[in-house]
Amino acid sequence: LMLPGEDGIAICRRLRESYQQGILMLTASQESVDHVLALEIGADDFMSKPVEPRVLLAHVRSLLRRSEQSFDSPVRRFGRIEVSVKSRWVKVAGESIELTDKEFDLLVLLVNAGTTCSRDEISMALKGVPYDGESRYCDIMVSQLRNSLNSDGISGQHIKTVRNRGYMLVSEF
Repeated sequence: LMLPGEDGIAICRRLRESYQQGILMLTASQESVDHVLALEIGADDFMSKPVEPRVLLAHVRSLLRRSEQSFDSPVRRFGRIEVSVKSRWVKVAGESIELTDKEFDLLVLLVNAGTTCSRDEISMALKGVPYDGESRYCDIMVSQLRNSLNSDGISGQHIKTVRNRGYMLVSEF
């Protein structure tokens, strides 16, 4: 909760707009009002420090189990993008679009990550090999996905380049 620059409540609120995975807040605060506020604005779990490592691990595992179950949901939404992993279809602003298998896999990776995906993660997911530091494969795949999502003229802006880190989906542009 007590972070420099922006507090954890504001960060959690902003994350929850587009991030669908579990959020665990770990803080030194013992105030029940902080616990209630965090859970009401979108945190899935809240723990006060100090915490025993085994207890923290149990809470993280519980969140992971719940998020794995949410992956089985028929449709995942991220901003104006809807993805059905099982049926392998994508809609942007309600319009169906066609993606190649690799573009679809990249989109699912970005949707599931909820945060920045490095070139190494993308290369491992799409090609099964680590990023070699020179290949433009990841950049080309992201460019192709941006073009495919661009059916309405603006949706390609959902993929943000994060300098020196990789790529991420953003719900607002």
